[in-house]
Amino acid sequence: MGQGLAETGATFLDRRGHERCELRGVAQGIWPVMGVWEDGRHDILHSRAAPAEDLQAWTGLLAALERRGLDPDVVRMVVSDGKSGLPAALAQEVLTL
Repeated sequence: MGQGLAETGATFLDRRGHERCELRGVAQGIWPVMGVWEDGRHDILHSRAAPAEDLQAWTGLLAALERRGLDPDVVRMVVSDGKSGLPAALAQEVLTL
């Protein structure tokens, strides 16, 4: 788990009297995407931090991979821990196996 910053909606005045937005740390998962080639080579293709493993986050990650040049026709396998976001994103037209 990583941590990002999110606005709380509260504001405060700094030492110089400027109004500032209050930020708090928010736990986020970090998802690496690894590519493995037939000859055994492997590399991290992309990673993303997001607060939830939901459909929206996974759809965004898969779309980012396609924008970076991933050809869905060459993908042969996707391994998941069983969370519902990734299978739901794969079921949409973002990346069809």
